[in-house]
Amino acid sequence: VIAAKATGDAAHVRSALGLRLALATAGAEEARVALELAEAMRSVDRARAAELAERALVADDGDARAALVLLELIDARDPSPSTAGRLRSLAGETCEGLSAFARVATDASDCLAATVRWAALAPSSPAPLVMALSQSLARGVDDYLEVGVVALLESDRATPTVEPVLVRALERLSSLDRTERAGELCVRAAAHLGPGGPRFSALAIDIAQRTGSARLLRDALELG
Repeated sequence: VIAAKATGDAAHVRSALGLRLALATAGAEEARVALELAEAMRSVDRARAAELAERALVADDGDARAALVLLELIDARDPSPSTAGRLRSLAGETCEGLSAFARVATDASDCLAATVRWAALAPSSPAPLVMALSQSLARGVDDYLEVGVVALLESDRATPTVEPVLVRALERLSSLDRTERAGELCVRAAAHLGPGGPRFSALAIDIAQRTGSARLLRDALELG
């Protein structure tokens, strides 16, 4: 590794570190070499760098530097649930860490709790509430859908960027026993987002026709 560094050739350094990592003993040495290689890989392959940073943290679960490097790379590759939990313990509550934890948490309640804490750290961002709805849809947590939709619509976070997940949530809600309520929320979303939410008007009309609600159909048609 020292000889490779002397050449100034970054590819040689990465190759030498890779060989050194293959020979490293488990524990502190493995963590140190894996982290050094992660930092060397960061500008070349962020996903691989994140994998190596996670390996370093697994090898030495008290390595705060490995936790910080992994946090910087968290958008490139999701860590395992246990590593995400360890990352939170070492690096504290951060938007990036909570986002990753919410994605990989094995328990739906832990996932949603992480999005709540994330939302508190980022009061103007729609991302935490979008994540909560997306994960609820993916995990089949139907009980949260109405609450999540209302939370978005009652906040300042609802922008045209949230339309796709809102539409999916309302489509799902309309397939349950909350069909008319889903239609009402469609009308509300269309009014709230205006020109930024044209799909809600069409969905509201579709739901109104399915339910036979004249009031809902009138409200949907008035949206234009």
